[in-house]
Amino acid sequence: MADKDAVSLSRKNRHRLASYPAGFPEGWYSLCFSDELPVGKIKYVECLGLELAVYRGEDGVTKTVDAHCPHLGANLAVGGKVVGNCIQCPFHLWQFDGQDGSCQHIPYCDPVPAVAKTRSWATTEYHGLICFFYSTSPDNATRLAPPYQLAPVEAIVSGAQVVRGRRDMGQIEMHIQEFAENSVDFQHFEPLHGGMVFPFTDTPVPGVRIRHVASWEDDEQQAHVVRFFDHASLLLFGREIPHSSADATITFQGPGGVVTFTFNTELGQIVLFQTHTPGMDRVGLKVTFSWFADKHIPRPLVSYVVGNWISQWKRDVMIWENKVYLRKPLLVKGDGPVNKLRRWFAQFYSEDAPTTTDW
Repeated sequence: MADKDAVSLSRKNRHRLASYPAGFPEGWYSLCFSDELPVGKIKYVECLGLELAVYRGEDGVTKTVDAHCPHLGANLAVGGKVVGNCIQCPFHLWQFDGQDGSCQHIPYCDPVPAVAKTRSWATTEYHGLICFFYSTSPDNATRLAPPYQLAPVEAIVSGAQVVRGRRDMGQIEMHIQEFAENSVDFQHFEPLHGGMVFPFTDTPVPGVRIRHVASWEDDEQQAHVVRFFDHASLLLFGREIPHSSADATITFQGPGGVVTFTFNTELGQIVLFQTHTPGMDRVGLKVTFSWFADKHIPRPLVSYVVGNWISQWKRDVMIWENKVYLRKPLLVKGDGPVNKLRRWFAQFYSEDAPTTTDW
């Protein structure tokens, strides 16, 4: 059991916080679950160093703008309301179109000046998640035209797979890049994930171990995509359990704001979405899980697979929340392609962030 005082000191250590790359990586991030935002409602969200107002217009479309009105700074999400497909400021009743940020109506000024605009953000709904594209570009038009979209899972779109559950894990004190690097750190699987536990718990299953065979590859056609593969099988007192193996494909579409896990079992497929949304500083992530499965897969099997993944993920959290980021790690033969992963990840940082040569 870790010493609580040591853990508290470690997580807040200024050297630890300062060791991570500057800024937030550009990409798609989850703001909330879709059903948390009915028509006509506004949600205030703090993330990636931003204060945002997310709302759903009468047309059912979600939009995201900076929370504070550019007129005199009122919070659009506190006391504001949705009027048609615009968001209205509670202070002077200015109305903004969240699609492009333009002011559509000022009660006491007609015509509306062309400079009356707020900052808006590209927003989409992705399998039960409301996501926005974070960009450091000062140009609104550029920010509203992301370089890539989140690829839909056809089995979910067609209805072949249905929602089976979700969990909000709250905030984890870690940097988002750690999750990506974890996928290529093959040598940590045995010490941290070699032991079988009961789903959704930390309770070990006596005598049962998990053997992982992992690999990783980037996508030659899509620069923003990489995939991690894991073939896992169960051992009972050192002997492989028949029909216990499963294959997982973990797909990063960008820096890890939304990560897709595809589990292929003998009874069908399960798809899990794991989201990571940085808060107001770099070392702090809101993490959620939501999962779908083929209609015919028994619920207990789905819970078993997803529950085991979440339990294994929790074992990494203690490491992530207390480690530092080493620009020049002491890697040896047998370690995974950490430097290759870092070169890939560097594309998501703005130009003023540390370059790959600094790492």
